[in-house]
Order: sequence, then C-alpha cells, then structure tokens
Amino acid sequence: MQEFQKRAHLHLHLLKVIGYPAEVYNTGLNILMLNIARVFTTITVCLVYIPLFYRLNIISTYEIFYLGFVTYAPSFALSQVTGIDLWISVVITGLVCTLYTTLVRTYNYYRFLTVRL
Repeated sequence: MQEFQKRAHLHLHLLKVIGYPAEVYNTGLNILMLNIARVFTTITVCLVYIPLFYRLNIISTYEIFYLGFVTYAPSFALSQVTGIDLWISVVITGLVCTLYTTLVRTYNYYRFLTVRL
C-alpha cells in the first residue's frame, strides 16, 4: 500500500509541475493571484472559522444557514401578518426557539435518567 501511495503522490506532483506552467501560459498571472488568495483564505479559516465553529459546537456551515433560515422565515411571516418590525420578530422567534429547545432537551434528559434508573 505504501508503494501505491508513493507512486500516486509522485504522479500527482509531476502533473502539477507540468501543468502549472501551462496554466500560467493560458491564463496569465490569474493562477498566481488564485494561489495568493488561497493562502489568505486558509489563514482566515484557521484563525476565525474553525475556533468559531468549535465554540458553537457546529460541524458545518450548512448548520448556520439552516439556523438562519429557520429563524428568519417564521419571523418574516410573523412580521408581515402582525405588522411588527422584522428584527423584533426575529428576536421573539429566537427566544421562543431557544426556550422550546431548552425545555424539550431538559425534559428528555430527565426522562432518559428516570428510564435508566
């Protein structure tokens, strides 16, 4: 297996060495700018996003988008029906979701403990 990995790595390295000058020839220095941007993006992700996701206990960015959509969609509907400000509706919906989630998790946790005992 190690021999296969060495050969695959060498093959990919050779493709990169041969392909990179051709890519620079075709696109100019755009590929260089892409690589510079890739370095800054990697640094930003390592210093900002990974610690943020770790503190929030989030696995992927889809969870953030999902949470935003789940909060915003009912808030928008509530603000359109009742006429209250959208951001007040977002805060109310967030508080209701947080309270409901806390109560349900607490209830299920205690129910789990009583079943185990």
